[in-house]
Amino acid sequence: MGNVNLFTKSLAILAVTFGLMACNGGSDSEDLVKEVKPAVSVEGLDSGDSVSVGASFSSDDLTFNSNTTKSFKQELLSSENYQLSLSVSGASNCAFGTNRKNNLESSDPTSTDRILCNDQLQSANQGDQELEANSIGLALMDADGNDIGTAENPVTGSTPAEARATVVGPEGNPVEQKAVEFSLQGQEGSVGVLDPASGSAVTNNSGVASITVRAGEGTGASSLVATAEVDGEQLQQSIDFQVNAGTTGGGGAVDQLALDLVDVGGNAIGTAADPITESVSGNVQATVTGPDGNPVKGTVVSFETTNSVGSFASEAGTALTDANGLAEITLEAGEQSGAGTLVATTTVQGQELEQTLPSENPGFVEHLRLSH
Repeated sequence: MGNVNLFTKSLAILAVTFGLMACNGGSDSEDLVKEVKPAVSVEGLDSGDSVSVGASFSSDDLTFNSNTTKSFKQELLSSENYQLSLSVSGASNCAFGTNRKNNLESSDPTSTDRILCNDQLQSANQGDQELEANSIGLALMDADGNDIGTAENPVTGSTPAEARATVVGPEGNPVEQKAVEFSLQGQEGSVGVLDPASGSAVTNNSGVASITVRAGEGTGASSLVATAEVDGEQLQQSIDFQVNAGTTGGGGAVDQLALDLVDVGGNAIGTAADPITESVSGNVQATVTGPDGNPVKGTVVSFETTNSVGSFASEAGTALTDANGLAEITLEAGEQSGAGTLVATTTVQGQELEQTLPSENPGFVEHLRLSH
């Protein structure tokens, strides 16, 4: 019996000695058999939204109601392949950071798989640029997060661009609360317009500062420049973009300022056959719409006539748009007879608009006949 115990103890000692040898000299083997619990992190999720992550190796999903990191209960070998899928409840836009998709195939359970949402995802999608330390990344995106400003997808009256500048500091990390100045080069105002007009924005916690670039009066190309100062160093980045003024995304005309001259019955007036006279005045109607096609309420429209013919009932020659974007003013006969041109001007979101009669063909100016 004693020999048996002695033999057992010898085996135990041998097993411990072998284990120690394996531990000291067999690290590669240990890595192959190491078991880990795959982890997932969520970043940028809006409050009130949730994300569920399913795995090919587990019947239990991970549910996230906030930005945090969680691990599955099931362990995997460190070299084992697996698949993940995500679903979002709420308005948040989320995807795996690795491939920007809702499904992910991974072969490294030891790493944390990141899910990016909203601003975090937009920042990652910013041209998928690999930003160096102390640099700015700049991209133009439409409302769906796609590139815009190209020849195939230009900025138009109804499809403005969101300019996103990502500021990276000396250690390669996003720089928060940093002022970024945007400016247009080349044909500022005639091709592109910045909103807000100051061209300034501050970076968020992802290092991203955003501003809107709208179509100007003309069609052509321009260049957007973003500038910021980090640790005393002036950082700058630029991007060229194409603008097609007077078109919507679908190719239709955009008429942000329409102008009509009618009598009390709503019929056109001011023509040779139907002139404005001492007893017959005209009602000038200017309709103002924004880049999105919706009426602009509460904006001032200025009216004038050329050649000193005709006068307005309002001495200032201005009127305010109503809820339908309509500004009206009465045009009366002046002290002399003749032909003149009626012009209306206003400003919408920093863009100055001007229209003459008839609005259907701005290249042709119809003269108003004003008889005294």
